[in-house]
Amino acid sequence: MANLAYTYCKIGRYSEAETLEIQVMEKQKELLGRYSEAETLEIQVMEKQKELLGQHHPHTLRAMAYLAITYKELGRYPEAETLEIQVMEKHNELLGLHHPHTLMAMANLANTYCKLGRYSEAETLLIQVTEMQKELLGQYHPHTLRAIA
Repeated sequence: MANLAYTYCKIGRYSEAETLEIQVMEKQKELLGRYSEAETLEIQVMEKQKELLGQHHPHTLRAMAYLAITYKELGRYPEAETLEIQVMEKHNELLGLHHPHTLMAMANLANTYCKLGRYSEAETLLIQVTEMQKELLGQYHPHTLRAIA
């Protein structure tokens, strides 16, 4: 809808662009509110899992990763980065650098680095992920191709 509004604006159909932009803005407000609700619940889940399972348990790490995704959706990239670094380091320590969970955590962190404008750091991580996935899964595996894209 936002792209269409932009196109309308470029061709001089300003009232139609305005209508769409208002709809987009209202939908974004609604979604951001839902992400804020999700954040509250995800923090509760993460804290309870830390308490019951320990901070290094796979379920706790997954809860941290989900919370990081929510932070990214809310535009809170530094908070997402902090969690993603913890998740990546723990997966690496517990499962090894070549484990799929570690590679996914690296890719998630690279995405956050892009959002923060830290492109060289993102590139370094994505090259590592791509090379390791090629070794482990092959050049044409869907996960490898997703890392390349």
